[in-house]
Amino acid sequence: MHNRVKSIYKIARDLNRMIPSAKIGIAHGQMAEEELEDVMIDFLEKRYDILVCTTIIEIGLDIPNVNTIIVDNAHRFGLSQLYQLRGRVGRTDRRAYAYFLYPKIDSISETAKKRLEAIKEFSELGSGFKLAMRDLEIRGAGNLLGKEQHGFVSEIGFNLYCSLLEEAIQELKEGENYPGEMGKKKDKILPSVEIKIDAYIPREYIPDLKQRLLYYQKLAQVTQMEELEEIKEELKDRYGVFLNKVRNLLEIVSLKISLQKLSIEHLEVKEYRLIIRYQNISEIEKKLEKMPLYFRKRINEEKRAKQGISAFDISDIKNKDILKFLKEFVINLTK
Repeated sequence: MHNRVKSIYKIARDLNRMIPSAKIGIAHGQMAEEELEDVMIDFLEKRYDILVCTTIIEIGLDIPNVNTIIVDNAHRFGLSQLYQLRGRVGRTDRRAYAYFLYPKIDSISETAKKRLEAIKEFSELGSGFKLAMRDLEIRGAGNLLGKEQHGFVSEIGFNLYCSLLEEAIQELKEGENYPGEMGKKKDKILPSVEIKIDAYIPREYIPDLKQRLLYYQKLAQVTQMEELEEIKEELKDRYGVFLNKVRNLLEIVSLKISLQKLSIEHLEVKEYRLIIRYQNISEIEKKLEKMPLYFRKRINEEKRAKQGISAFDISDIKNKDILKFLKEFVINLTK
């Protein structure tokens, strides 16, 4: 299968030189209807050994005697196309083979690599649904009301994407004062934390990409310290002692859980400032007043406090100690 009419005849000549005894037919969409029909009938009746064709054979053809398909430049096709092409062979009790040819792996895009890996992984009978889900993750779920496909669903996983979508819908409902819905979303979503430190799961700690994404999904869904401790134990048992980047990530998740209990929606460390945004203004303000002075060097406190925002001067806190400071800050805030 070579999907370039301009060079398809050259491919046929090259094959003829390699296999002189083979009878080769050519089929593509620019041929006259009668000519194309004759070629396909001859191939069906085994007058040709090899058919060189374009994606015209992608859907609807059932030729039981075909047991091998070779797809040239497979990296240029979508995942559903590759699946359909693979389905052109193996339609009887004869064992079939599908070969997908592509240039050097370093020269093709990351998306193409993911498609080829997916078609290789899902080779068992009835893989269509799994491939469709993987295709959705690779391309992104796109605009629900249009045809656009965008986003990087594969970076977070389809389940987490659906969870985020549900939360966004819930937020819109709350904005419209739907009865009985207030507060549900906030109980589920962890606060956002923005700190400029390395906090992720590196390849050297978990080599397998799928496993890394799995743990990102687990951490994103954690709402209780007990759940986080279970993940920590699992990680340590499977992959050993935490690297600093992993430890930082776990500390940030722990911080988010504590902030959620305090009804703090957002925490950000920006240059020399610590900024927090919270819901229960009067309650948080009382707690801030009781904290040691070291933790409450506030900036523009009167104006910001009325909006549920407080900014603190942390210019004397070194970057490497920022997580330790934030942990102590939250502990003092909960007293």
